[in-house]
Amino acid sequence: MKLQSKALGRAAKKAEKEAATYQKKAKEVLKKNNEEAAKMYLMSAAAKTKEGKLFFNLAQNCERTAMKMEFMCGQIKSMRNNEAYINAFSALTQAATQQMGNFDAATMANQMEVFNNKMDEMMINGKMITEIMNTNETQTDGMVEEMKEALQQEIALEEKNKLMEQVKKE
Repeated sequence: MKLQSKALGRAAKKAEKEAATYQKKAKEVLKKNNEEAAKMYLMSAAAKTKEGKLFFNLAQNCERTAMKMEFMCGQIKSMRNNEAYINAFSALTQAATQQMGNFDAATMANQMEVFNNKMDEMMINGKMITEIMNTNETQTDGMVEEMKEALQQEIALEEKNKLMEQVKKE
């Protein structure tokens, strides 16, 4: 899980770099007054940004899951180490248990509660990922327009600065 988390982190960084590349290309094309091509590049940039965020969130979830699994493995190892003590006590308690004919309902209830809590956490994490993916899809169109307008303003500012420099030289 840790290796998967690192791989997802690398994929997130790669997607962010690709988004930056697409934005640079959009800026260059927009300087040439080709808005359609700029929109296409900005759509690709927005998709890569969304992909990067998704990979980042997945990496974080994998990391959390890996930590939980490590903790559970530690608990299992601890339980196995205590198995010798349990076996020694089981011989003593076996006769008492046979006479009672019951099992320990409180221990069973506690174990089921822990299991249910862990399952609830897993379901919540899954729902959160689904919600994040759905909200990112609806925000992409507005993001593309905002990115295009920002690039147009940046190009206009650069052209203004060039004109100002030419006027100062003359």
